[in-house]
Amino acid sequence: RESEASDSIKELRLRRHPEFAFSGGRVVETSRTYTSEWDREFSVLRFTVDAKRHKGYYLIHIILPVIAILAVFLVGQRVCISEFEARIGLALTCLLSLIAYTFSFSDSLPKLGYLTLMDYFITANYLLIALGTISTCTHRWAGSTKDSVMRFSSAVDAALPWSALTLVILVLCVFVLL
Repeated sequence: RESEASDSIKELRLRRHPEFAFSGGRVVETSRTYTSEWDREFSVLRFTVDAKRHKGYYLIHIILPVIAILAVFLVGQRVCISEFEARIGLALTCLLSLIAYTFSFSDSLPKLGYLTLMDYFITANYLLIALGTISTCTHRWAGSTKDSVMRFSSAVDAALPWSALTLVILVLCVFVLL
C-alpha cells in the first residue's frame, strides 16, 4: 500500500514525544536536478508536520518540581538560626538539587538564542535560594555585632517567602494565559 500523510503522524506518535501533539502531515513530491557530470534528475520528498507543545508536560515535569525544591528551601528557612548547620545544609542541598534538576531537563528544552519565560523562572529560583543562603550565612557571621548586616539579613528573611510566593503565582498565571 502507498503511504499517506497520516502515516507519518502515526509514526511520530510511536516514537514517544509526549511534549508534542502532531497534526497536519503533508508530503510534497518534487524533482530536482543536481549538477554533476551526469546532470541527473532525482525525486525529492518533502515531509512537513505541525507540532504543538503540550503546556501540561512542562507544568508537570519542570515547573512543579522546581516549585517543590523552592518550597523545601522556604520551610528550611524557618529552622531556628541557632541550628545553623541544619539550616545551611538544607539550603545548599536545595541549591544543588536545583542545579542537578536543571541539567536533567535541559536536554528536553529547545536550544534558543534568547531567554524564555522558563529560563527567567529557573534563574529567579536560583537567585531566591542563593539570596536566602547568603542571608543565613551573614546572619550567623554578623551575630549581633553588625547592626546594618543584621537588618539586611532580617529584611531578606522577611521578604523571601513573599517574593517566592509572588514568583510562583506570577508564573502560574502567565502559564495559564499562554
